[in-house]
Amino acid sequence: MIQKTLWSPDTCGCQIEYQWDDSVPQDQRVHSVGTIVKACPVHQHHTNKEAHYQDVLDENQSKNKAIGLLLKTFKKLDGGQDEIKWRFEADRSIVLSHPLLTQADKETMNTLPKPDIIKKVKVE
Repeated sequence: MIQKTLWSPDTCGCQIEYQWDDSVPQDQRVHSVGTIVKACPVHQHHTNKEAHYQDVLDENQSKNKAIGLLLKTFKKLDGGQDEIKWRFEADRSIVLSHPLLTQADKETMNTLPKPDIIKKVKVE
């Protein structure tokens, strides 16, 4: 059965309705864009709803993966996910920070390969 979900990512003010088939196993599902309910100022330039959705999704997943990599790399942050701060630069690169990170930690994180993270990430 086709399901609809209204998604409001935590990375911007967009609201996107997408559709998916619940009879397909979760790891094989494909989401298709139904409607861009609300476009935030950052993404309102998109004229194609699929490109809009993909850009928002890439930002959201990149932020989540970057936080996951930070937590995995620095065990001293275990349980401190709430203290991780993140923001976007004007070019939509992601900047992460955490009060326990030393300058050496930041340099390590900034030089780590991030092949599965689409957006640029840096740690301050």
